[in-house]
Amino acid sequence: MSIIEFRVAREFDVVKIKREKSVDEEVTSKVKAKKCLLCGEAYGNKEIVRGDHRNCYNSLMYLVRTGKETESDLMRDGVLLPSDGGGRDSIAEQLLADRRSRA
Repeated sequence: MSIIEFRVAREFDVVKIKREKSVDEEVTSKVKAKKCLLCGEAYGNKEIVRGDHRNCYNSLMYLVRTGKETESDLMRDGVLLPSDGGGRDSIAEQLLADRRSRA
């Protein structure tokens, strides 16, 4: 059994993920075949987030929010890809900056 190790940068910390080679090969084959990492169905015209259909991704994030899983564990298990650093900026930071500039 070989293990593949990679680092995932988060906002302020770096998480090391160790994943078995067989899991990594499965993830690679699903991504190449354009299939959801969680349910295994083809992407089709559905929105894809971190390798999963939007509904599958939302289900995984629910587990993270409720403390039943961690993103690190989900990535290790091959059902979630690492974040690409995208996403939305916090509107709160923008509003505070605007408010301070007017004061």
